[in-house]
Amino acid sequence: RRSQAFRLPSNTWSLQSFPPTCIESLLTVCEEEFWVLHDSLGMSEMHCRTKNRCKFTSEEGLIAILLRLASRGTWLEHAALLGVSPTRLCHVFQTTMDFLRDKWLTHAFESNGTKCIPPNRAATFADAIVKKSGAGLDCVVGFIDSTKLQICRSENYTEQLTTYSGYHKCHCVRYQGVQSPDGIMYHLYGPVEGRRGDGYLLATSRLLKALEHLESKTRTNWVVYGDAAYAMNRYVQCGYRKGLGERVPGSTADTYTKLMNSVRTSVEWAFGYIKQKFPFLNVVDYMKIGNSRVHDFYTCATFLANCITCLRGNATSSFFDTPPPSLQEYLHYCKFE
Repeated sequence: RRSQAFRLPSNTWSLQSFPPTCIESLLTVCEEEFWVLHDSLGMSEMHCRTKNRCKFTSEEGLIAILLRLASRGTWLEHAALLGVSPTRLCHVFQTTMDFLRDKWLTHAFESNGTKCIPPNRAATFADAIVKKSGAGLDCVVGFIDSTKLQICRSENYTEQLTTYSGYHKCHCVRYQGVQSPDGIMYHLYGPVEGRRGDGYLLATSRLLKALEHLESKTRTNWVVYGDAAYAMNRYVQCGYRKGLGERVPGSTADTYTKLMNSVRTSVEWAFGYIKQKFPFLNVVDYMKIGNSRVHDFYTCATFLANCITCLRGNATSSFFDTPPPSLQEYLHYCKFE
């Protein structure tokens, strides 16, 4: 009979679909921050139609992005939570990811050799670092390091060789980032094969050209500080090495290295903060080169982590006592500077 016919889910969802006390735990942002993100990112400009011609709202798109990245769950679990079709939820996620990539991600982390640190904040960053470290190096504006994103082993033997890291003993891709004292990761480069080292990422990222461009705009030789894996040059400084006899315990070089390393670890906090906010990146089964959008996942998570930092700050900005820029200032830098 018609009254006993199977009914499909409504296929619509909104913030009202979540219990008020669970919004932040499921989406990493509270309701007020959600709407600030929605309006600031220009979600209303998105063409809300999937490739299979299903309509959706911009609110549904942002919810799909945050819910997917902020959870380890599957599409079936997310669909059961919202009471909608998992296929529709997946298509909305993919369409919204395309919008964010074209509108923001390609501009925020472009590797054309012009973006690294905002010129108007470089002096503030240098003052915060020299004040916190006490090492007297007053030209450092950020900290450089690389991180790995573990992926599934590919069926292709050549890809297995290139993505396997002998150091980490796993298949992965690598990213390079520069963290500033205000808690924002302004520079992100990758992905690069897991077998590559920090020197290769630095050479191919055009970061040195971006720092040269920063010097030409501010008339000051600003540098980034990294660990001993990097070679020292005009724009990259690092600590003294023990194995080469440069760092004798108790010497001035040893004291300098300890002071700078105490603040350099903030860049490692940044990589941990991204994976803490978006644990979806830690699920290796979802990271499949060629089958899933591994690069878009990580860049979108980094961008959203920066946006959340602009709204509420993080451990790095508190540690250096340097407030992050407003969300509008950060997005303006990503889009136009």
